[in-house]
Amino acid sequence: MAEQLQANEAGQEAQAVKKRSKLWIILPVGFLFAIISAGLGAYLGGIFSSADSQVEASAPPEIVNETFPLDPIVIQLADDTRKQRFVRLSVTLGLYRPEDGESRGLSDEVTFQPRVQDRLIFAIGSKTSDELNAPGGRQQLKDELLTQIGSVFPENCGKLKEVYITELLIQ
Repeated sequence: MAEQLQANEAGQEAQAVKKRSKLWIILPVGFLFAIISAGLGAYLGGIFSSADSQVEASAPPEIVNETFPLDPIVIQLADDTRKQRFVRLSVTLGLYRPEDGESRGLSDEVTFQPRVQDRLIFAIGSKTSDELNAPGGRQQLKDELLTQIGSVFPENCGKLKEVYITELLIQ
Protein backbone atom coordinates (compact mmCIF):
# COMPACT_ATOMS: atom_id res chain seq x y z
CA MET A 1 0.00 0.00 0.00
CA ALA A 2 2.91 2.34 0.71
CA GLU A 3 4.09 1.77 -2.83
CA GLN A 4 0.68 2.62 -4.17
CA LEU A 5 0.68 5.86 -2.11
CA GLN A 6 4.12 6.75 -3.44
CA ALA A 7 3.03 6.03 -7.01
CA ASN A 8 -0.14 8.07 -6.48
CA GLU A 9 1.88 11.00 -5.07
CA ALA A 10 4.34 10.75 -7.95
CA GLY A 11 1.43 10.83 -10.42
CA GLN A 12 -0.05 13.90 -8.72
CA GLU A 13 3.30 15.66 -8.83
CA ALA A 14 3.62 14.88 -12.55
CA GLN A 15 0.17 16.34 -13.17
CA ALA A 16 1.03 19.44 -11.15
CA VAL A 17 4.23 19.90 -13.19
CA LYS A 18 2.24 19.55 -16.43
CA LYS A 19 -0.30 22.16 -15.24
CA ARG A 20 2.49 24.58 -14.28
CA SER A 21 4.24 24.11 -17.63
CA LYS A 22 0.96 24.78 -19.48
CA LEU A 23 0.45 27.85 -17.32
CA TRP A 24 3.90 29.15 -18.28
CA ILE A 25 2.95 28.84 -21.97
CA ILE A 26 -0.58 30.24 -21.70
CA LEU A 27 0.27 33.31 -19.59
CA PRO A 28 2.95 34.81 -21.90
CA VAL A 29 0.87 34.10 -25.01
CA GLY A 30 -2.17 35.75 -23.41
CA PHE A 31 -0.08 38.71 -22.26
CA LEU A 32 1.42 39.13 -25.75
CA PHE A 33 -2.06 38.94 -27.32
CA ALA A 34 -3.32 41.65 -24.92
CA ILE A 35 -0.41 43.98 -25.75
CA ILE A 36 -0.84 43.51 -29.51
CA SER A 37 -4.61 44.08 -29.25
CA ALA A 38 -4.12 47.25 -27.20
CA GLY A 39 -1.51 48.59 -29.62
CA LEU A 40 -3.64 47.87 -32.65
CA GLY A 41 -6.67 49.46 -31.01
CA ALA A 42 -4.67 52.57 -30.12
CA TYR A 43 -3.28 52.83 -33.64
CA LEU A 44 -6.65 52.47 -35.31
CA GLY A 45 -8.24 54.77 -32.75
CA GLY A 46 -5.83 57.57 -33.67
CA ILE A 47 -3.99 57.94 -30.37
CA PHE A 48 -0.63 58.02 -32.12
CA SER A 49 -1.62 60.59 -34.78
CA SER A 50 -0.13 64.02 -34.27
CA ALA A 51 -2.21 67.03 -33.29
CA ASP A 52 -1.15 68.83 -36.50
CA SER A 53 -2.64 66.15 -38.72
CA GLN A 54 -5.88 66.26 -36.73
CA VAL A 55 -6.06 70.04 -37.18
CA GLU A 56 -5.36 69.75 -40.90
CA ALA A 57 -8.00 67.09 -41.29
CA SER A 58 -10.64 69.28 -39.66
CA ALA A 59 -9.69 72.48 -41.52
CA PRO A 60 -11.29 73.10 -44.92
CA PRO A 61 -8.93 72.61 -47.86
CA GLU A 62 -7.20 75.70 -49.14
CA ILE A 63 -8.21 75.89 -52.77
CA VAL A 64 -7.99 78.78 -55.20
CA ASN A 65 -10.99 81.00 -54.59
CA GLU A 66 -9.79 84.19 -56.26
CA THR A 67 -7.63 85.07 -59.25
CA PHE A 68 -5.58 88.17 -59.93
CA PRO A 69 -4.33 88.81 -63.48
CA LEU A 70 -1.01 90.57 -63.92
CA ASP A 71 -0.16 92.86 -66.81
CA PRO A 72 1.47 91.16 -69.83
CA ILE A 73 5.24 91.45 -69.89
CA VAL A 74 7.88 91.04 -72.64
CA ILE A 75 11.18 89.48 -71.55
CA GLN A 76 14.38 88.76 -73.47
CA LEU A 77 15.46 85.12 -73.32
CA ALA A 78 19.00 83.89 -72.68
CA ASP A 79 19.50 82.23 -76.10
CA ASP A 80 23.06 82.12 -77.45
CA THR A 81 22.05 82.79 -81.05
CA ARG A 82 22.79 86.04 -82.90
CA LYS A 83 19.11 86.78 -83.14
CA GLN A 84 17.59 87.93 -79.89
CA ARG A 85 14.60 85.91 -78.71
CA PHE A 86 11.76 87.35 -76.65
CA VAL A 87 8.82 85.94 -74.79
CA ARG A 88 5.52 87.66 -74.17
CA LEU A 89 4.04 86.34 -70.96
CA SER A 90 0.73 86.87 -69.25
CA VAL A 91 0.26 85.41 -65.79
CA THR A 92 -2.74 85.11 -63.50
CA LEU A 93 -2.19 84.38 -59.83
CA GLY A 94 -4.47 81.86 -58.11
CA LEU A 95 -5.05 82.90 -54.49
CA TYR A 96 -6.66 81.38 -51.46
CA ARG A 97 -8.25 84.00 -49.26
CA PRO A 98 -10.14 82.84 -46.18
CA GLU A 99 -13.72 84.01 -46.04
CA ASP A 100 -13.58 85.43 -42.55
CA GLY A 101 -15.69 88.49 -43.34
CA GLU A 102 -12.68 90.78 -43.50
CA SER A 103 -12.41 92.73 -46.73
CA ARG A 104 -8.76 92.42 -47.57
CA GLY A 105 -8.56 93.58 -51.15
CA LEU A 106 -5.57 93.54 -53.40
CA SER A 107 -5.19 97.28 -52.97
CA ASP A 108 -1.51 96.69 -52.28
CA GLU A 109 -0.96 95.84 -55.94
CA VAL A 110 1.03 99.04 -56.34
CA THR A 111 3.56 97.67 -53.88
CA PHE A 112 3.71 93.99 -54.80
CA GLN A 113 3.28 94.05 -58.59
CA PRO A 114 6.77 95.50 -59.28
CA ARG A 115 8.31 92.81 -57.04
CA VAL A 116 6.39 90.10 -58.89
CA GLN A 117 7.46 91.50 -62.27
CA ASP A 118 11.05 91.56 -61.06
CA ARG A 119 10.84 87.86 -60.18
CA LEU A 120 9.25 87.11 -63.56
CA ILE A 121 12.03 88.92 -65.42
CA PHE A 122 14.82 87.13 -63.58
CA ALA A 123 13.19 83.69 -63.69
CA ILE A 124 12.30 83.78 -67.38
CA GLY A 125 15.30 85.85 -68.50
CA SER A 126 17.59 83.01 -67.44
CA LYS A 127 15.74 80.49 -69.66
CA THR A 128 16.35 79.66 -73.31
CA SER A 129 13.66 79.03 -75.89
CA ASP A 130 14.74 75.37 -76.02
CA GLU A 131 14.17 75.02 -72.26
CA LEU A 132 10.69 76.50 -72.54
CA ASN A 133 9.77 74.34 -75.54
CA ALA A 134 11.16 71.11 -74.05
CA PRO A 135 8.69 68.53 -72.75
CA GLY A 136 7.92 69.50 -69.18
CA GLY A 137 9.66 72.85 -69.60
CA ARG A 138 6.52 74.89 -69.14
CA GLN A 139 5.45 72.93 -66.08
CA GLN A 140 8.92 73.43 -64.62
CA LEU A 141 8.56 77.15 -65.38
CA LYS A 142 5.19 77.25 -63.56
CA ASP A 143 6.69 75.52 -60.52
CA GLU A 144 9.64 77.92 -60.47
CA LEU A 145 7.36 80.95 -60.84
CA LEU A 146 5.18 79.72 -57.98
CA THR A 147 8.25 79.52 -55.75
CA GLN A 148 9.74 82.83 -56.90
CA ILE A 149 6.51 84.85 -56.71
CA GLY A 150 5.48 83.19 -53.47
CA SER A 151 8.65 84.47 -51.81
CA VAL A 152 7.66 88.12 -52.44
CA PHE A 153 3.87 87.86 -52.28
CA PRO A 154 2.43 89.78 -49.30
CA GLU A 155 0.68 87.65 -46.70
CA ASN A 156 -2.12 90.15 -46.14
CA CYS A 157 -3.34 89.56 -49.71
CA GLY A 158 -3.92 85.83 -49.19
CA LYS A 159 -1.93 82.70 -49.95
CA LEU A 160 -0.51 82.15 -53.40
CA LYS A 161 -1.62 78.65 -54.43
CA GLU A 162 -1.20 78.57 -58.20
CA VAL A 163 0.36 80.45 -61.10
CA TYR A 164 -1.60 80.27 -64.33
CA ILE A 165 0.25 81.09 -67.55
CA THR A 166 -2.47 82.61 -69.70
CA GLU A 167 -0.20 83.63 -72.60
CA LEU A 168 3.26 82.44 -73.62
CA LEU A 169 4.48 83.64 -76.99
CA ILE A 170 8.10 83.01 -77.96
CA GLN A 171 9.47 85.12 -80.83
